[in-house]
Amino acid sequence: MRSEYYYVPQPSQLPAHLHNTAWVADRSLAFLKRRDRSRSFLLWSSFIKPHPPFESPTPWNKLYRCSQMPAPFIPSGSDDLLTYWNRVQNRYKYHDAGRDEFLDRTRIAAYYGCVSFIDSQVGRILAALGPEADNTLILYSSDHGELLGDYGSVGKRCMLDAACRVPMLARWPGQLPSGRTIDAPRNLIDFFPTVLQAAGATDYREHEAGESLLDVAAGKVKRTTTFSQYLQRGYALQMAATRDAK
Repeated sequence: MRSEYYYVPQPSQLPAHLHNTAWVADRSLAFLKRRDRSRSFLLWSSFIKPHPPFESPTPWNKLYRCSQMPAPFIPSGSDDLLTYWNRVQNRYKYHDAGRDEFLDRTRIAAYYGCVSFIDSQVGRILAALGPEADNTLILYSSDHGELLGDYGSVGKRCMLDAACRVPMLARWPGQLPSGRTIDAPRNLIDFFPTVLQAAGATDYREHEAGESLLDVAAGKVKRTTTFSQYLQRGYALQMAATRDAK
């Protein structure tokens, strides 16, 4: 349920095999089974979770216990860091009348359960690739983070790390180094030229919106800043981030 239940953790009304998280994996597996194995392929598996409402089917809704969850990060002066849109979200998502730390921790536990359920489905997809996984470029990321009570707020719509710093993983044995962490500022728009280069396109560098992660790993790019923006109803947020500053 959404509306006033949007940020209230709740069990799914569906069994695990009928949940939308499992459905995305099922459709991905169906594509891998019927694809033309003589050609390269592009598969985009897009999970809506862990977007709220934070609901998972049994047993994923009980995987994490609220008493073992960390409290939200609320440093001194947090309120001064919230944007206009944070305050709007807190109001219409019923989060502006005070905090309940038990609910905060329960919400975090429910969020982690959603993430772990996704991880299990990603595992199904990788297992279906079998040995071909080592000849496949695999990219994993998210469109945004979630404040989960950090700074006394919920949602996103700000440039705080909890909202805009997302995971970005890439795997391609023989083409990308294993186990390496690169701290260069990157953006989701880098996925497009990365896929073009992997597919053999020679003009992938002409797409100025992003840079190939393959080139980033090889040290062939010079961009040191990444940008982000949010605009709605005349109110805008912009960010420029480097390794050391934002």
